[in-house]
Amino acid sequence: MVKDYIVQNWALILILLAFAVMLRTTVFLDNNAKRRMSILIVFVALLSVSVFYEFWLAGLGLKPEVRIVLMAVRYSATPMMVAMILYALVKRSRWQVFIPAAAMTVIDFISIFNGVVFSLGDSGALRRGPFGYLPFIMAGIYCVVLVCILYRQCNKQATEIIPIVFLGFAFLTGLLFPFVLGRAYAQIFCPTIAIALFVYYVFSILQLTTKDALTGLLNRQAYYAAVGGDARDVTALVSIDMNGLKALNDTEGHLAGDEALQSLALCFMNAAG
Repeated sequence: MVKDYIVQNWALILILLAFAVMLRTTVFLDNNAKRRMSILIVFVALLSVSVFYEFWLAGLGLKPEVRIVLMAVRYSATPMMVAMILYALVKRSRWQVFIPAAAMTVIDFISIFNGVVFSLGDSGALRRGPFGYLPFIMAGIYCVVLVCILYRQCNKQATEIIPIVFLGFAFLTGLLFPFVLGRAYAQIFCPTIAIALFVYYVFSILQLTTKDALTGLLNRQAYYAAVGGDARDVTALVSIDMNGLKALNDTEGHLAGDEALQSLALCFMNAAG
């Protein structure tokens, strides 16, 4: 069984390993962001094991009582994973973002006994209950919120919009393909999410060459790229200085000063958007 798992999920294993190595070696992310992304990597890996074991049991026609528990895990994992992605990618996210996903998890596990979301027929086939589409709807809402927040916080440059569109497209396929390809798509769901996250992460690292790592605002390199290397084409330049920053750093600490700069930058981006 272990050999079969490795063969079927080798691409996923390589992607997650590369992701983990990049997180370990990058200097562009703070420890909190690294920790959130690392937890997400572990979550995807464990989910892939659970999905493989569920389909392995289904192929052998064994242990329907175990299979239905694993199905509850799989149904719960979809909205929970997107909630974790939202928590990892949006800096100001708080733990409350997991409340809807946690409620969905409770409903999924209750469904083991009453079939309100899913159940197994006598032949082992999946049956959707009256709330059978609720996990997908909730995951879709999470995806829309995530894409909207990422778009609102970006600088509206093509280099930032393209990875957001890619991430949204990957999530969209993850929500629609189960109804197009059937249960077979569940076996490639984890690689789809892992690839989407890895590509988005690589794009994000590349963007840091033109963005300030703390505030997300465009830096000097972005300015030079925008004017084509010739500042004579610029007819006006606005300079803004934040009053009281030194006093804030001295009295409240540099972390408070960083948060103030981030808040001010967010105001600028919202006003520009």
